Amino acid sequence: MGAYLYVTNLLDATAITRATSSAIAQGRTLVSSATPRTIGVNVRQKF
Repeated sequence: MGAYLYVTNLLDATAITRATSSAIAQGRTLVSSATPRTIGVNVRQKF
């Protein structure tokens, strides 16, 4: 049995992973950002 703590994006930074422009956006830039801070516990047991 094991319990594991995990944290993703510890500092909760807003990271832009992709930025694109297109004619449909009419001069605006479309961006994709990284997932927000995630904190969790994973518990496992072998049977």
